Amino acid sequence: MSSLMISRLGYHRCSGLSCCQIDWATCGKSRVVLAGQWRGVLALLLLGFCSYPANIQAAIARPEQSASAEAVAPESQSVDLSAATVKQSSDDVKAIDSTSAVGVSAEVAGGGDFSPLRGRGLRGAGGGIGAAEEAELQALQEMIKRFAELAEEHQRWTQELIERKFGKKRDRVFDHYERQIRELEAAQRQRRQAAIEKFERFIHNYNDEFNYTPDAMFRLSELYFERSYDTYFQARQRFDEDFESWDPDGVEPEPQQPVFHYEPTIATMQRLVIEFPEYRLIDGAYYLMGFCLNEQSEPERAVEAFEDMVARRPDSRFAPEVWTRIGEHYFDAGELDTAIHAFTKVLGHYDSPFYDKALYKLAWSHYRMADPERAPEEFQEAVDIFVALLEFNEKTKGEGKERGGELRPESVQYIAISYADEQWGGIDKLVA
Repeated sequence: MSSLMISRLGYHRCSGLSCCQIDWATCGKSRVVLAGQWRGVLALLLLGFCSYPANIQAAIARPEQSASAEAVAPESQSVDLSAATVKQSSDDVKAIDSTSAVGVSAEVAGGGDFSPLRGRGLRGAGGGIGAAEEAELQALQEMIKRFAELAEEHQRWTQELIERKFGKKRDRVFDHYERQIRELEAAQRQRRQAAIEKFERFIHNYNDEFNYTPDAMFRLSELYFERSYDTYFQARQRFDEDFESWDPDGVEPEPQQPVFHYEPTIATMQRLVIEFPEYRLIDGAYYLMGFCLNEQSEPERAVEAFEDMVARRPDSRFAPEVWTRIGEHYFDAGELDTAIHAFTKVLGHYDSPFYDKALYKLAWSHYRMADPERAPEEFQEAVDIFVALLEFNEKTKGEGKERGGELRPESVQYIAISYADEQWGGIDKLVA
């Protein structure tokens, strides 16, 4: 750039270039102020094009002075950048449009998006700049833009590299532990099968030993259950993989979901409850048998096992859950009276995790039985139980162990629906 003179240049050590400010005085009677991050980069690029003496380096090292728009460096501090540079006279400096200078400085101080081509510094005082100078500024702007794009590309590439390396390391760790887990599972299957064979031989040889055979049968049924579930789990994993690769438009049939097969467990439990009805864990035998039957989609047989359990051991620790399962079976079958009887049995077990669920299904059962003409009292019964559930939720919340919170929205909804019934409900009944 021809006839370029630095009238004041300051550099302030800071975090990055964002607080660097450079005040350039150009040829003629013009001045431009550059500030902000890219302006700092532009200043460094401009300095790189010039061969400057040591006194410029001293000027760079000085702390940045005030960026006041009226402050102009004395001519004694001016530095020629080329032999052809002509120093500005004091009259020329005074001729600078002070209004433009103040506006530019204010924009710089405010952190605005300032461009040297937007201000009046280059254009207002001397009738404009030449095409060469404007082309040089445009080239520098393009260079800065390209530099920013390359920096962004470098950052993106670095991020991708880090993520790729992290992913590879994570996969190696996962594969390492996955291999160990599979080895342990294989060893567990071998030990389980060996235990099954030992228990089967013991039961075969001592089938009427009251002190030991029931325990052996109970443990054998548990081992059968674990083996059956492990078989199902492996089949489920294969199904997920096959279904993921299956093409609906292809010729291969759709993969079939695996099902549970607990027949060995069920058969062993049936034998146990028949041959040893006074066994101390008889309630667990009935529970496990009913659970397996239910998992095999045999709900009627499962309910029979559950009902036998509560008949044999009404005080069993499984009783709240079993009564809830019995109630849900009859609720789904539409036998609401039997369902209400089962859910009511659970209310005697306040500390059970099934208490709030039974209370909710009990209220819902009464709501389903309600009829404005034939059974209007069921509306009030349902509302009262829903309200009791809300109070139970508030009480347990106050005690710091909230229960029934997930059932609260539907309880409020059914209370509102009940009072909104045109024949049974109404505002008078709600506020009564």
